[in-house]
Amino acid sequence: MFLFHKLPLAARPTYFHGLRAAILMGFRAGIVGLATLVARKSLNAPDWQLAILATASYGSMALSFWWARLAAEHRKMPMVVIPLLVSQVLVASVAFVTGSMTFIVLASLSSLADQISMPASSTITRLNYPPTHRGTILGFIQARTLVVTAVVSALAGYVLRIDAAAYRYLFPAAAAFGVLGTLRYASIRVRGEAHGVVRSESPGLRAMLGILRKDRRFRQYMLSFFISGFGNIMTMPLLVLVITDDLHMPYDRAAWVVSTIPFVLMALTAGLWGRLIDRSNPVSSRAWMATVGAFECFTVFVSAVTGSAVPMYAGKVVAGLVGAGSGLLWSLGINYFSSKRNVPLYMGIHLVLTGIRWVIAPTLGIVLARWSMWLGPTIGGPRYVFAIAGAMWLLAGLIMYQLALRERADGRFSGFADAEAAADGPHDHAESGRETPGP
Repeated sequence: MFLFHKLPLAARPTYFHGLRAAILMGFRAGIVGLATLVARKSLNAPDWQLAILATASYGSMALSFWWARLAAEHRKMPMVVIPLLVSQVLVASVAFVTGSMTFIVLASLSSLADQISMPASSTITRLNYPPTHRGTILGFIQARTLVVTAVVSALAGYVLRIDAAAYRYLFPAAAAFGVLGTLRYASIRVRGEAHGVVRSESPGLRAMLGILRKDRRFRQYMLSFFISGFGNIMTMPLLVLVITDDLHMPYDRAAWVVSTIPFVLMALTAGLWGRLIDRSNPVSSRAWMATVGAFECFTVFVSAVTGSAVPMYAGKVVAGLVGAGSGLLWSLGINYFSSKRNVPLYMGIHLVLTGIRWVIAPTLGIVLARWSMWLGPTIGGPRYVFAIAGAMWLLAGLIMYQLALRERADGRFSGFADAEAAADGPHDHAESGRETPGP
């Protein structure tokens, strides 16, 4: 059991408030995470609206160089709290929704508000948690949060099976927990901002392109993420189609596949992954995790072809066991390449590329699913796209593996602590590890 007193003294206040905020937000996530199912099963949203939901919800990350610039030039906490409060208002407004398009617009705008907060929250994580404990702390927090999310998701799925219109009071309840979580997070004091803003290099689009041009290591890292993420996002609006149209699952069983199974297993393993990530090289870890993404896609393909949900359940179990580590690397991986002052810039690049994927991939997935119907009912349709996505995961893993080999050959094969010490310089690194009772 990870104990509070084992934390560096400087990290304890952030952990105290951050854990409670994350648990409250976990209640929200357990309900809001079912938005695609609600759109399809409660509001009968057609395929093209599901593609819009997937694209609009995260495609706005392509504008993250704006949010990153705001995070670089202003105090970090208001740049987290204000967007999150706006997001809760939008989630609560679902109480008045009766049509699928209005629901999709509100869900998309809520997701946009969540994304605006991400560059600033990533900077707070880098400033307030030392690299020697960051993965362990976040893994421990994630484990507790995912337990809450999994339980709430399962209960919400059961309630929605009984009453398909129950989303009209479930989503406002989620918003209430979101407000409480946001206000708790606002209690955190950002290290270094007691006497002014911790400024970073201005993360405009030109600066981001300059980083990708000059930093070959980070460019290859982002290329691998782009390929695997593109394949993953292509399948997201299609999973609901496989579940409902091919496997004919009821609401509660669908919720188990979409949320409950992955969240429970991620909760059980998040603490372990946090400790492993603190001690391992993120590039090599991400390389072999890509094979798990491929396995998950191929199992959905087999389930759609055979009409049996068993392979898909197996894929979700394996993906759930690795999902916590993959999620932590998505959030923390940029710290392996970036100095402390450039976290908004590097995270901005990561978010912009993620947003570009979200703009293109969901619609392309739907188009490919419809276009491939000429292959016949056994192979064509959504299942065909899952096979393509599995191959993209394997290619991304190969690219990341090549980067890991180069890192080892260049003598850079290290964990986060050594990489950040080299990037920050001796003064900044000493400051980040100082165990004073500060904010």
